[in-house]
Amino acid sequence: MCSWKTEESSLAPSKNQSMNSAKLNKIILVASIIVIVAALASLSPKISHALRAARAPKIEGAWQGTLQIQQASLRGVLKIAKTHGDYHAAFDSIDQRLTDIPVSKFVYDYPMVRVELSSLGATYEAKVDSAGRQMSGDWKQRGVNVPLTLERTATPYQMAEPMAESDYQAGSGAQGAWQGTLQAGPMSLRLRFRIGANADGAWRAEMDSVDQGVTALAASSASFDAPTVKVNFNQIGGAFQGDLNADQSQLAGTWTQGGQTFPLKLERPKPEAAPAPESEADYSYASPAELQGHWRGTLAIQTVKLRIVFNIAKKPDATYTATLDSPDQGGGHVPSSSVKFDAPKAHLEWNGIAASYDGELKDGKLDGTFTQGGARIPLALQRDTAQ
Repeated sequence: MCSWKTEESSLAPSKNQSMNSAKLNKIILVASIIVIVAALASLSPKISHALRAARAPKIEGAWQGTLQIQQASLRGVLKIAKTHGDYHAAFDSIDQRLTDIPVSKFVYDYPMVRVELSSLGATYEAKVDSAGRQMSGDWKQRGVNVPLTLERTATPYQMAEPMAESDYQAGSGAQGAWQGTLQAGPMSLRLRFRIGANADGAWRAEMDSVDQGVTALAASSASFDAPTVKVNFNQIGGAFQGDLNADQSQLAGTWTQGGQTFPLKLERPKPEAAPAPESEADYSYASPAELQGHWRGTLAIQTVKLRIVFNIAKKPDATYTATLDSPDQGGGHVPSSSVKFDAPKAHLEWNGIAASYDGELKDGKLDGTFTQGGARIPLALQRDTAQ
């Protein structure tokens, strides 16, 4: 016997069926959420990077700080600019009087900054704070790892103006110009000091290391307590201390640097004919077989590439003089201690930086080897015809 009730019961969900359906819907809903989360997870690196970029503070401008390496204390300024969406930067070493040292690679992936200065063999990795006012990290150079914090500033460190002659005109005591030669092992370095007192009685000084191409290196402190003169150069961890003799013509003392002490005697310079200005140096040549001229090349030291310039001039007595420029290190005009040319062989020496070059002039090119610190590096140079 058929029952409508039975037929109806076959169509209507039972209590258990309703519960199962609810569970199924819940399972489907959860599965959907899992799919959405999985999709978001696959995009999370891009979203995370976009979010970081959106909240990244601007870092264009000047950042300054002080690098403490053993006894040396060096102030530096990192100058950051942004052009067409790309960052580029340069670095000033204030106390070494080196400006616009090029940054070979600059990466800003907030909050991290990475700066590479291939010409110095140095890197700086730091974290920028959320306000964009400070970055803290590590300066790495030649196996040394030193903490360095840079502060953003609208008034970056400025290099001290070189002393004018009126600042150190010979007067009483130690005031005046002094010169001497420092013999440090095999190296012989000509040094020039200028020592003066301000109107308020405070002493100041600066130094040239002639054979290293360093000029007007400002002393971090100077004093004169008769008969003793003390001059400190914190930026290179060096110091001079000497006693003034009775007729005030000589300062005899010592130079201390890197834990080593060397005797150093300074005397007042004797009047002499002024050297010919650089503009009168003769770099002209009539034949590609002549050595004089401006020569440019690139020194490849492992991953570091340094542009090198030899400026070779011929003197009236047919001898030669030369200077060396290293544009990527902010250094220039290191004077040669010797230049010899027995065509086609050329030999140049720079005792102040313990370097030499042996090359052969052929077809208007110099091809040879640059030697420094025991390393011998191939170096080919071409004459710069634009100068």
